[in-house]
Amino acid sequence: MNSVTVIGNLGRDPESIALPSGTQVVNFSLAVNDVYKNAEGEKVEKTNWIQVKAFGRLAETVAAHLQKGSRVGIHGRLNYEEWETDGQKRTALKVIADRIDFLSWRTVQDDSAEQPF
Repeated sequence: MNSVTVIGNLGRDPESIALPSGTQVVNFSLAVNDVYKNAEGEKVEKTNWIQVKAFGRLAETVAAHLQKGSRVGIHGRLNYEEWETDGQKRTALKVIADRIDFLSWRTVQDDSAEQPF
């Protein structure tokens, strides 16, 4: 079974591209915080950066509604990617999103209207 679920915040705005087939693809990084005690019993806080990719309508929705700092829950699968750049072999483990739960929404600021809060 290849299944992963993580909750975190976008570390940068989603980057969207269209494949030659017309399918939309969006890439973004997700900051997932981890807190644990080390061998000496000290509290350690660590941020893990996870690369996420989404396709199709899900990618379009992400590009339209999420931005750096947005909190999301990602449900998907792990994908190991290999490529070559300038003669150097590169690899990355990414999450291919099947579902994204928006846990915070982008708000539009309108200076001409008074905000109730």
